Amino acid sequence: MTSQLGRIGIPIAVGTGQLYLAINIAAWAQTLELSRHIADSAAGGIRTAPPLHTVSLCRNGLPMNGARNNAPVLNGTKILIAGYRTFVYRLHYFSSTAITPYSLDNVDQHFNDFVVKYNKIYADEEERLNRSQIFAENLKTIIELNARRESHLYDVTHFMDLTQEEFTMRYTGLSEVFLTNDCPYLHDEDIEDVDAPESFDWRDHNAVTPVKDQYDCSSCYAFSAIANIESQVAIKYNMQVDLSEQQIVDCNRRTLGCKEGLMAPTFRYLMEAGGAVSEPDYPYFGYQSQCYFNRSWPLLNIYPRWPPVRVISCYSLRLTSQEKVKQLLYKYGPISIAIQADEFRYMGRVGIITDQFCTGPLNHAVLLVGYGTENGMPYWIVKNSWGSGWHDQGYFKMQRGEHAESCGMMNAGMAIAYIA
Repeated sequence: MTSQLGRIGIPIAVGTGQLYLAINIAAWAQTLELSRHIADSAAGGIRTAPPLHTVSLCRNGLPMNGARNNAPVLNGTKILIAGYRTFVYRLHYFSSTAITPYSLDNVDQHFNDFVVKYNKIYADEEERLNRSQIFAENLKTIIELNARRESHLYDVTHFMDLTQEEFTMRYTGLSEVFLTNDCPYLHDEDIEDVDAPESFDWRDHNAVTPVKDQYDCSSCYAFSAIANIESQVAIKYNMQVDLSEQQIVDCNRRTLGCKEGLMAPTFRYLMEAGGAVSEPDYPYFGYQSQCYFNRSWPLLNIYPRWPPVRVISCYSLRLTSQEKVKQLLYKYGPISIAIQADEFRYMGRVGIITDQFCTGPLNHAVLLVGYGTENGMPYWIVKNSWGSGWHDQGYFKMQRGEHAESCGMMNAGMAIAYIA
């Protein structure tokens, strides 16, 4: 069954599954036209918009002709445009308390179940066969890892038909190549000692904005940096704002758009550019395009909704003590961090991710938002950018402690920013 969503004119599947949409915007003028014409509909405040002229249905991130496409893959059954930001409601169910028994003898059935559960659609039988083979290899890895490790966190997720290279390319995006002197360094001795409580979560103080989705774009660094700034606004002004990651992807020449980047150069760019604009004024599409922001926009009164949030300073953290990280998190607010995320595509069950689950280089940027202890194990609370359907509503817990690697977060990449 299909339905027309508002006046967008995009046929979408309605039911229990997902469909895969890719929206290609041929020119930014269309985006501006879209923003100007969005209006509340009579039904429940769902916003509607004029038709987009370049909409193509993609399969698993690839257009039907098999060529790569830079457009985002949007997985969901309903798209709402609220405040001009496109939200996608996924039907991903990662968390499970029961351990599903998997067997390579039943790999075909497991793959068929996977296809149905995540409503996977492939261009042709050749692609389906290729993805089934990748799935089989990943399933073998899950079985072996769960057999070797005490914490059985691995399970089938919607990443199971991707190779490691595809997963890293599409869903991470951090690169240590960008470790520069864009922000002054802070060391352990620079962090003031504070009496931090045994547990703390900035979400309980309305200082963390909703989980977002970077889609098929290696822009995790932009999401981490913007989430950091959004939290600073919430803490300083007691209000939540939705800021633009697309501005970073398109305009920050210190990073590489949908390829890779780091948070400190992003903070430096925002300091020089005049600030981070709102999501409604520069919506996220998940692929790099021409930059349409410049410092003169505020002078031209282009922002009818929200002025840019100015970043006035930033710091790269070179801390060796996790206790210092804890104290800074409590005193300052959420912190942008870099982690090793190669095995995160297998994280189908909720639990504390210990160091044994963290392999490979630092390749993903996330946001540290809190800490606590569970069954005697200290942990960090971390916000990801793979949508609220991933793991524990878009968050995960990571082992904490002076002798813990915490997925490499102490090695490099931690950064914070201050706003005006």
